[in-house]
Amino acid sequence: MYNNLKAEMARHGITSADISKSICVDPSTFSRKIKREDGFKLIEAQKIRDIFFPELPIDYLFKYELQK
Repeated sequence: MYNNLKAEMARHGITSADISKSICVDPSTFSRKIKREDGFKLIEAQKIRDIFFPELPIDYLFKYELQK
């Protein structure tokens, strides 16, 4: 799961719907992507960072952490 992305979304008040709309995917698709059932395309990750978190490094936002 992309815990850093989820944490930053919460800190900035950004919803899954906001991001889904920005990368032109259905909210259920975004949910699968953030759980890493489906991965983010590089262009999607860049767009998310550029629109919502321009001050944060992309490797921080999309650091993948295994669930225990």
